[in-house]
Amino acid sequence: MQRTITESAVHEPVIRAATQDDIPELLEMIRDLAEYHGERDRVTVTEQQLADQIFSGTSPLTARVVEAPADAPHSLNGYSLWYAAFSPWEGSEVMHLEDLYVRPESRGTGAGKALLRNLAVIADEHQYGHIQWMVLKSNVSGAQFYVSQGAGPMSDWDIYKLDKAAVAALAGPAPAAPAAA
Repeated sequence: MQRTITESAVHEPVIRAATQDDIPELLEMIRDLAEYHGERDRVTVTEQQLADQIFSGTSPLTARVVEAPADAPHSLNGYSLWYAAFSPWEGSEVMHLEDLYVRPESRGTGAGKALLRNLAVIADEHQYGHIQWMVLKSNVSGAQFYVSQGAGPMSDWDIYKLDKAAVAALAGPAPAAPAAA
């Protein structure tokens, strides 16, 4: 049974799969999210790269968007980007939420809750073991929102990253074996 989230009598935000036509506005919101975190200059993805990742069929990336009301200055109020990963501990796929963003002027309208609920519906339908994501420590309001929805931080784990330069250095030629004495 497939469940969908649509506009209801109480005007719940409309969540739908992103389309090719959404890519320019989706990229704009990705940049806005990066700017919120003081890192807009780190966004280098192009519209074509984003579209290829979402629509090529070779990438697990999935995008959902929140439609804006007809009288809004834009067509989208927010988005989520996620993909399935595998948990060897649970023996099941899990959902990794890469981004969940709602435009500042649309916060408090239920758009974020509707996006998160949409992800929960998808995770439940696919029997994913859990939904996981990262929240910057400086994003206090985001963390409070997630806690209010039943999520909690994983205090016993730290997140590590090899940036592009570190990957190149690590992938470089293997060190020579020591000479035999």
